[in-house]
Amino acid sequence: MAIKITKAQNFNAIREILVNANRPDLVAVIDHELELLANKAAKRSSTPTRAQREGMLIKEEILATLSAYGEGMTISEIVAANPALTGMTSQRISAQLTKLIGEGMVIKEVIKRVNYYKAV
Repeated sequence: MAIKITKAQNFNAIREILVNANRPDLVAVIDHELELLANKAAKRSSTPTRAQREGMLIKEEILATLSAYGEGMTISEIVAANPALTGMTSQRISAQLTKLIGEGMVIKEVIKRVNYYKAV
């Protein structure tokens, strides 16, 4: 499998050629392009996407429902108890519950092959 060369790697190679050719005007252009790439990468990693923002809101609603109820609940009970979650698929709720379990905010108990979730 061939190793993919990134745009930044290409710009760095061009920059080296231009430094050796003693072209500071063109080196400045390449440096600017490298700066734009770095800014784009920093923005991409720090800004949550629309789906991530929606997921955070869903997690907050799920956690509020589980905290208010206090007992273990199934996914269908969570959806029925919170009107903000109506219309959400059980798969989407389950994905957010899995994230909450990973964060240590929710525990999962399996009783007779039925999953019950409870806030910690």
